[in-house]
Amino acid sequence: MTSPTWPLLTIGVVLAAVISLSVHDIAIAHLHVPYPSMRPLPNWVTTLDLASRGFGMLLFCHYAQGRLARMRRPAVTIVVIALALAETLRLVIIETSLARQGWARGYWILVILQLLPQIVQATTLALTTLWLTRRTASVPVRAGGMIAVALLLQWALLPAALWSASVLSAHLASLDAAQAYFLPYPIGIDAVIYGTFIEPTVAGFALIALVWPALPGLAPRKTAIFTAALLLTSGRAYQFVLKSFWVREPFPINFLSTGQFLAEWITLGVSTAVVWNFCGTERKRGAGPTDHHA
Repeated sequence: MTSPTWPLLTIGVVLAAVISLSVHDIAIAHLHVPYPSMRPLPNWVTTLDLASRGFGMLLFCHYAQGRLARMRRPAVTIVVIALALAETLRLVIIETSLARQGWARGYWILVILQLLPQIVQATTLALTTLWLTRRTASVPVRAGGMIAVALLLQWALLPAALWSASVLSAHLASLDAAQAYFLPYPIGIDAVIYGTFIEPTVAGFALIALVWPALPGLAPRKTAIFTAALLLTSGRAYQFVLKSFWVREPFPINFLSTGQFLAEWITLGVSTAVVWNFCGTERKRGAGPTDHHA
């Protein structure tokens, strides 16, 4: 990337984050679309959710093979991106900031423990997809492997992580803190919410840097594929299509409550691609022959 691109790209990243989060913010704060409150989900629904997230990551890893192959630690790269897409650090900062004296009391430690299943899930799916794309080019084998890992997560790894988190949290109950801020949030909390959305936004730009030159077609088609993979990996597509039926709201409010996040991530995917293409990053840098694995 040439030096003149960095300032333009930085501005684009910030704009993409603000515009994308504004979609959800407008829906929940101004259009009064409720946050999705879920009824207990059947095991088959959560298992398919895990598999669909894995399929999205498989798509990314497939197109990123050329650039991942040239990295010294591709596993670290994919895991960090997966954790950032899951908004792990963002959730720690927001939940702790919402609590009364959350940082002073060490409440952030409890928040990390509460997120342990999410961390295990993102890490496992990321490492599995990287391993599968390196081991086989067979689509049925990759899909079967991802379904097997989804079942392993659902029935073993996530319950173990949840149990471990509950046991450790019980021993650290003194760190607990009551929530101090509620909607409508003061401007300081809004600043934290908007500022921390830079985490999944940067993760999106890291992914597009890995896959853009290998995606087939011209910019519109590349944008569509990238956005579809992002919706799968983040779980937003599956949440809207299937999980909406378990939202504690009547139709069509249940779909609107999940649809606000679908719209948010569609905006993130499209704006990321638009900024990346507008900056002409690949034209400046040039794509080598090993970048193309479509």
